Amino acid sequence: MSCEAMIDMVRASEQYDIVYIDGTHQGLNPLVDAALAVCLTRPGGVIILDDWHWQDVLPVKCTFDRHNEKVYECWKLAAYRR
Repeated sequence: MSCEAMIDMVRASEQYDIVYIDGTHQGLNPLVDAALAVCLTRPGGVIILDDWHWQDVLPVKCTFDRHNEKVYECWKLAAYRR
């Protein structure tokens, strides 16, 4: 499962300039993926949210819209600077 790998990366204090979230689109999984992505993204880095129009992914996008600088959006992707 991708969240287990992401948790291991957070524990190892790994950080990246770009994190692309394309995980499971149901339940709390999008929220967990987003929280882990924030931990894995360097300040000034970019988080890309895939399939934001899905019902359980949309609240994550709305939260990112309110709290992050949007750098790109199309019908499928939204990208934010952390």
